[in-house]
Amino acid sequence: MGAVLLMLNNYLHDLATAVLFVLGLTMFLLVREMERRKKSKDFLSATKRIFYTLSFWAAISLLLVLLLGIPRLIFFRHFELWEAAKKGIVSALIFKHLLLFTLVFFGLFLWFRLRQKVREM
Repeated sequence: MGAVLLMLNNYLHDLATAVLFVLGLTMFLLVREMERRKKSKDFLSATKRIFYTLSFWAAISLLLVLLLGIPRLIFFRHFELWEAAKKGIVSALIFKHLLLFTLVFFGLFLWFRLRQKVREM
């Protein structure tokens, strides 16, 4: 039962990482459209509300990445690394975690950079 819960935790951690990245990308596209239509006050008002709603969900995703990362880190050696070593795919596991880290970093970078732009508009 514990292995199933840990596997579910790891899946949800990966999902939260992907959601954070996609929200960052969506916010980027939204802000780009806001910059094109600066003259329309109604559009700016509506898109700012959408941006802040997406920001709320990005914060939730970040919190999940951090919280779900704790058990993942604790059991990493015994669960993920050991299984990868038995299958001979440790390099794939390293690549996966580098990719996940990059997605989180890029999503956060977009989010924080765009928040300042939206405040200035």
